Amino acid sequence: MGRTASCLVWLCLLFSLVGCVGGDDNASVAGTRVQPGQTDSRLDQFNIANQCFSVATADGRFLEVGSGSYSLGNAPSPFFFKPSRLGQYLLLDSDAGFLGLSNSNPFNQAQLIQFLRTGTDFLSGLGDLAEVIEPLKPVSDGVRQAGESLGEAIDQQSAVSSSDSTPFAQAEPGFLTVWEIIPASRQNSFRFRQLVTQQFLAIQGEGLALVSGEADAGSFVLQPASGCAL
Repeated sequence: MGRTASCLVWLCLLFSLVGCVGGDDNASVAGTRVQPGQTDSRLDQFNIANQCFSVATADGRFLEVGSGSYSLGNAPSPFFFKPSRLGQYLLLDSDAGFLGLSNSNPFNQAQLIQFLRTGTDFLSGLGDLAEVIEPLKPVSDGVRQAGESLGEAIDQQSAVSSSDSTPFAQAEPGFLTVWEIIPASRQNSFRFRQLVTQQFLAIQGEGLALVSGEADAGSFVLQPASGCAL
């Protein structure tokens, strides 16, 4: 477990460094904060960063959190939109849980393995490149070994799985709790696409579901709120 955690730190650090490119632009567009109840602001996938919103559906219902699960009703729960990269967010609910997917679901496991494996190949290749341009060989060795070790850790992971397939509150952030926020046609409305599985958040009865195609995705309106966990 320690080896896996160490490798993931390397990978997350690398993604963080890549995400820093254009970071000043992100800071500038997110500089204007909206206030709870404000209706005259025009939101996009960038200026919502580090702000508190309720999430509404087209028919006027709101995303609610309760006992680690999410439903649609009349009592809006506030969500803090914490950026992980440009246009990608962790959604922290009022109970300090992260809207996300279970890593014990077989489909999510497979998608996560593929997602991480792409990262291990990138890390290993980056180590080869670093050896050419960087005279300090320990640097290139460390990066390459991080990629190779992460690949081994993925191969050795537990096969424990469950049937959990719908989004629910996760105690810890991770790749399966990162959402790409994509503008929809209506003002201040967006579609949410999961970073790893590339599935879209959708509405199913009184709750949430995941769909593969954007045409079937839900359109969610963000409304400035207060009471976020951060």
